[in-house]
Amino acid sequence: MRPGHATRLQGTRKLLKCWMSISEAWSDIVKQEDRDEVIRQIAYAKWEAEGKPDGQHERHWQEAEQETPQDPPLPQTSTPGEDGHIR
Repeated sequence: MRPGHATRLQGTRKLLKCWMSISEAWSDIVKQEDRDEVIRQIAYAKWEAEGKPDGQHERHWQEAEQETPQDPPLPQTSTPGEDGHIR
């Protein structure tokens, strides 16, 4: 191994770990923003359905929050067989 090669390799590994952490954090932020948008739309629909009453925005938001799952369901990439097991 050439001099300094191991040090560069360690630096690259640290950089990769850092990038993965940033990527995961960004993904969580995007998920939360998507969820907030869904909550916003549901709360607005509730407000409209009730005739657009004044002073009910917090209740509508809380109800919409309770109706919206924390984690969206993952897409199903395979289908279960006749016995119910995914292959």
